[in-house]
Amino acid sequence: MTERILKNTDILLRAIERLRRGDIDVVNESDLTVNDIIEALKDYREISEQYLKERIKGMDTLYTVSKLTRSMLGRGDFLSEVMEALPKAMLYPEDARVMIRLADQVYQSDSFVSKSQRLIADIITQEGFAGQITLAYANPHPGRDIGPFRQEEQDLLDEIAAMVSYFIERQKTEEKLKLTTKVFECIKEGICITDANGQIQSVNQSFSQITGYSFADVYQQNLRMLKSGKHPQEFYLDLWTQLETKGNWSGEIWNRRKNGEVYPEWLSITKVTDDNDRVLNYIGLFMDISSLKEADERILFLAHHDPLTGLPNRTLLRDRVQQAFCQADREGTKVGFLYLDLDNFKYVNDSQGHPAGDKLLKQVSECIRSCVRNSDTVSRLGGDEFAVVLSNMRSPFYLAGIAEKILTSVSNAVSIDQQAMRVSFSIGAAIYPDDGEDFDTLLKLADTALYEAKESGKNTYKCFTPVMAQSMLQRVSIDKDLLLAIKLNQFFLEYQPQFDIASGKVIGMEAFIRWQHPKLGIIPPSRFIPVAEQSSLIGEIGDWVLRESCRQNKIWHDAGYSLPIAVNLSPCQFARYDMSRLVKEALELSGLPPSLLELEITESVLSKNTEVNLKIVQTLRAHGVRFSIDDFGTGYSSMTYLQRFSVNRLKIDQSFIRDVMTNKDDANIVTGIIKMAESMGMNTIAEGVETQEQCDFLRDTGCTELQGFLLGPPLSQQEMTRLLLQQANQTHPAISQAIQ
Repeated sequence: MTERILKNTDILLRAIERLRRGDIDVVNESDLTVNDIIEALKDYREISEQYLKERIKGMDTLYTVSKLTRSMLGRGDFLSEVMEALPKAMLYPEDARVMIRLADQVYQSDSFVSKSQRLIADIITQEGFAGQITLAYANPHPGRDIGPFRQEEQDLLDEIAAMVSYFIERQKTEEKLKLTTKVFECIKEGICITDANGQIQSVNQSFSQITGYSFADVYQQNLRMLKSGKHPQEFYLDLWTQLETKGNWSGEIWNRRKNGEVYPEWLSITKVTDDNDRVLNYIGLFMDISSLKEADERILFLAHHDPLTGLPNRTLLRDRVQQAFCQADREGTKVGFLYLDLDNFKYVNDSQGHPAGDKLLKQVSECIRSCVRNSDTVSRLGGDEFAVVLSNMRSPFYLAGIAEKILTSVSNAVSIDQQAMRVSFSIGAAIYPDDGEDFDTLLKLADTALYEAKESGKNTYKCFTPVMAQSMLQRVSIDKDLLLAIKLNQFFLEYQPQFDIASGKVIGMEAFIRWQHPKLGIIPPSRFIPVAEQSSLIGEIGDWVLRESCRQNKIWHDAGYSLPIAVNLSPCQFARYDMSRLVKEALELSGLPPSLLELEITESVLSKNTEVNLKIVQTLRAHGVRFSIDDFGTGYSSMTYLQRFSVNRLKIDQSFIRDVMTNKDDANIVTGIIKMAESMGMNTIAEGVETQEQCDFLRDTGCTELQGFLLGPPLSQQEMTRLLLQQANQTHPAISQAIQ
């Protein structure tokens, strides 16, 4: 058939050529008859129409696929539509099968046909090979010779593959664009895109949130509209120079929001160019760093200030002191240094809670500030300790005046939750360069003076003297020697007898610890117990006193003298140690009946850690141990505490007894304590009784028991044994005279 088509085509071409030459008698040619021409035209018409139909079908398919590539179909639907449209362009569409096989997805198996029976067109994207389109005549009719695949079919298949490639590439591009757009809008940093002249072309949502400007506000506006005015012109010149030479710039910059507020931001600018290095755009990425700047400033502030009061801390104080020293050296003046400690602050925390304590610290810090000049420095060193640096001081009297002013101000001006409080300071003072020439020395000397102020009764100030230094050295020596004293058994006990006013008999005794120092001689407890309380040694010392008291009283008990022995317990022992266990162990080790042991506790034990301490007292009372309140009237106990703890007796502090005959207030306090104890079923014992008049007053007022130098000083173990022996069958002469 092909040979016939070629032959007829040649006949038609020859006939057409003769007609063009004007040779009408074409039929006279020996090789060309009329029948030949008619047949040739007939075949040609049939072939041309078939070819035209196939080309039209192919063009329709290309048009259909072209429309598909511009649709919003997903990849699966798109490829399915292509498979449906493609066979219509083939010569035998009823036999055509199409398979589109991508690298990551298979839509149809290709096992139904061999390679020789199919057309293959590769799908190529920018990323390389993506898959294939395979066209096959799977089931040709028997006996029909469909012939080889035509070039037109391969060309069509290649064109379709190119369209599929375009679709896949466009889809990837759109996905990337969508992702980029989403990132552009969702990123927390502000983004601004300008043209080569700095005219704003695009901004994201974060830009508007940070600056307050909408896109409509800034479109086609120059970046200069954001300038804050805080940077000099040289700053911007340097920015643009670096941007043009390096292609990017980053750094901290201040800009202005729409509402006029100036704020700091961290800005990164990148220059975008084409292949010819021509500037197309500038892209700015920035973040508001106001919170970071505030955090940095806060951290810097906290590094040099107390977070509660806002006062300079020790670090900044040291720097201020050094500056004051330099000024004093230049002008020939002095620097005053005050070390302040708030008296009884722990009681406020324990009784009213830490929030109340914080309020108190804030108020007293304001009181101190109001008493000094702006050029002076007030610092909180920690806890309830403050320091004041008086710069450019021309007279030591100025320091004394400021100390007195602080004491007065604090005592009058403090209240918490509209409730007035009476508070006071103990103040130690030192002067530069008279007492010391560096910060650490002045602080140490002022601390020494502060200790003396505490020892003097608090609510006062003391200036450093060399005598204080000697006292401080002794305290340091005591601290170092205490541990050795325990190991070398340098402690011993003395016993002060206690008497019943009504009978005149010795009814008990109180144990007092003494320290036989190899160099300093006998050291009273008032000198080393406070030192021991500041260290862990109070536990060992207290345990030794408890065990030794029980041991010695067991000896007297076995000899026939069954009297209770009173042992003082420090509040520190209650706070740090399991007193219930320690007391029971001391009694068990010695064999002393619990009823012959009386533990003296202070009022602070009642008011601090009340529930814990109450449980300890109740446990030991159930075991048979007696309790008394030592130095009653000097603390802050209440009727409720006394009832809950159920102590056996109250011990009236000697500070009231000392002036009971001359001070009406002290007499009233003593009388009130005695009457209160009577109403609660408690005994009272007065300590520090030294005169007959005191003894008479206490007897007439109703006090039941006495102890003091009038009746008997603290005695050694041997002396106490002799007294017990002497009093076995007779009344002590001193008490006999007192009760007549």
